Amino acid sequence: MDSPSIDKKRELNGKIPYASTIGSIMYVMATTQPDLALAVMVVNWYMSHPRRKHWEAIKNIFGYL
Repeated sequence: MDSPSIDKKRELNGKIPYASTIGSIMYVMATTQPDLALAVMVVNWYMSHPRRKHWEAIKNIFGYL
């Protein structure tokens, strides 16, 4: 259901710095918050074809911080 060929209109189209944001969260995870490892791993799986729901997951991680 999350395959990139299905429903391409939900993709982020490169307008959001998805990889850079994940990198920032990884830095925080490595230095102070190791409990974020699972959440970071999951959003990292979709780095090549992120969708809006993955960006929402990143926003939830920031809300946790």
